[in-house]
Amino acid sequence: MLAKCDDDICIHQEDINCFYKELVNVMKYAAGCAIPLVRGDNSKPYWNVELQQLKEDSIQAHLAWTAIGKPRQGWLNRFRLHCKYKYKIAIKTAALAFEWDLDDELSDHYLRKDMDQFWKKWKKTVFKKE
Repeated sequence: MLAKCDDDICIHQEDINCFYKELVNVMKYAAGCAIPLVRGDNSKPYWNVELQQLKEDSIQAHLAWTAIGKPRQGWLNRFRLHCKYKYKIAIKTAALAFEWDLDDELSDHYLRKDMDQFWKKWKKTVFKKE
């Protein structure tokens, strides 16, 4: 039976909502089956407590700067920028140190002709399975 719906009343609204919910559930299930989950700490293996503290300091300085109207001059702006740059430099330094250590470890395995350990480390690095 075909029913007419106008702008105010639609007798199909409940069916449409039910169909929508089922479609969302099917998509969530498919995503859970097809998309692998990656732990959050795998993307930055060099992350440490010091970097976390610098990040929090930078966020707090930014929030304080925002709370007083985002002035472009003054001590709070200088402090905010100092925290921000200190955090960014620390990230770059930690990432480089991690890469150098990894390069050293891979080179050491290669020079000792320990190919099993070389490829294990390589795969852990490339696929981020730590």
